Amino acid sequence: MDGYDVVMDFEQKFSHYHSACVSIYKVEINEMNNIFFGGMARYYVDAGNGDIKDDPLVPSVNTISQVTRFADGHYEEVILDTKMPGLLGASANYIPVKSIPLVYGKIVDYDRLPIGKTLIGYIYGGLESTHPNIFLQALGVSVATNRAFKVYVSKP
Repeated sequence: MDGYDVVMDFEQKFSHYHSACVSIYKVEINEMNNIFFGGMARYYVDAGNGDIKDDPLVPSVNTISQVTRFADGHYEEVILDTKMPGLLGASANYIPVKSIPLVYGKIVDYDRLPIGKTLIGYIYGGLESTHPNIFLQALGVSVATNRAFKVYVSKP
């Protein structure tokens, strides 16, 4: 787990600034999933028509996205159906519950989770914004929040 590889044929679009991230590894099929909760991103889905929009001001978003590295080495990013309940997530942190099985001390071991719905941790804090572009357009406000959200994994 030392170092990193640059993946030239993949572009992460839906999370560009520190947000809460849960890493889940499926050991049996060698698949790594990273789930990003809200935050800020250059790209987002237009709520009105479902189109992907590009905003170079990198707005606050409510998107929950997942980047998966498959066993063959290719990457995919998907937007999950569940959204953050507002423009939340920038600088938030994921705090795992102590009872979940982990790989390398911080990555959820999916294969060792029980069948069904399991509480794996919490998202805590970060910024809550009233407008997507509060930094460069001076619209709305952004404040530190002490809100906490439960994070579950459902395993069939």
